[in-house]
Parts: sequence; structure tokens; C-alpha cells
Amino acid sequence: RLAMHLSMAFIILGITFQTFLDASISHTDNKNVIYKNNSEFLFLLLLLFIFLQIAYGAFVSGTHSGLLFNTWPMYNGNIFPLIENNNLRGFINFFETGEYIIFVHRTFAIFLLLIVFYINYIFYKKNTIINKSYLLLTFNLIFIFQIVLGILMTFKNIPWHLALAHQGNSIILFLISITMWVLSKKSLQTN
Repeated sequence: RLAMHLSMAFIILGITFQTFLDASISHTDNKNVIYKNNSEFLFLLLLLFIFLQIAYGAFVSGTHSGLLFNTWPMYNGNIFPLIENNNLRGFINFFETGEYIIFVHRTFAIFLLLIVFYINYIFYKKNTIINKSYLLLTFNLIFIFQIVLGILMTFKNIPWHLALAHQGNSIILFLISITMWVLSKKSLQTN
């Protein structure tokens, strides 16, 4: 229920923000803010994966899975978390068993990091004018901050102020990823 509530809130926020961006961009004459069209799929993929990671974070929070391990990148000295006395079977483990949940959340964060590296590589390879990519640079910094917050939370056993910062920062990441996707959809080309 917590994940559904959070997901619906982000969907409403995302639709509202996209509508705002579409209306704002249609009234601007600055064509330099538009990303090239061939980036649309990558930015949409990034947006969807960020949304999934945020939604899955609700399972980490709701099941208190983050409290199971206060080590990183290992799980109390192991590469994979040890699961003992598990009565659940199959796919339900990814939504009910804390060790599965925290493993998926951490692993998917690394997967997201690789996608961000790839997007940066593609973007800077095709567009060498760095001064037009402030939005992507901002996203990179906030994304790194999000990872640092997640690691700090792990070591400090999830203090409430870091947990709130981690959740609040995810909203900023989500909104910036929507912005990059909306700008990449536009038919205008960067100069």
C-alpha cells in the first residue's frame, strides 16, 4: 500500500510537471535548451528506471529492509545477503523478504549509475559544447548526491534526517529526468 501510494503521488506529480513544461516550452524562443531528438529513448528509459527505483524504495522503507545491513557494498561481509528461515517461495520474496528487497534496491542503483554513465558518454560524444548541458550536469551531481545519501544511511543505520533527504532528493531527480525527457521530445535541434 505504501508503494502504491508513493507511485500514484509520483505519477500525479510527473503528469502535472510535464504539462507545466510543455506549456512553458511552447512559449519560449530559446531553442538552445532543447536536446537532440535521438536522445529521447535514453532519457525516457532513465525516467522510467528512476521511477521504478523510487517505487521500489517504498518496499525498502515499508519492510525496514535498510536496517538489515549497515555495511556497503558487502552485506555483513558477504557478496550476497544471506537468507535464513525463509518460508516464502518465488516472486513474492522480492516484495516481502528484506534481504531480497535491499539487494534489488542496491543492485538497481548500480545499474542506474551505469545508464547515467552511458548517457553522459553518448551526450558528450555527440555534443561537445558543454555549456549547453547544465541540466545534465545538474542531474549528475544530484544523482551522485543520492548515492552518497544512500550509502551514508546504510552506515549510520538509517537516521531519519538522512532518510528524508534521500527521499526528498529522489523528487528532484525525478523532476529533472522528466525535464530532460520532455526537452528531448521536442523537434527543435540544438545550435
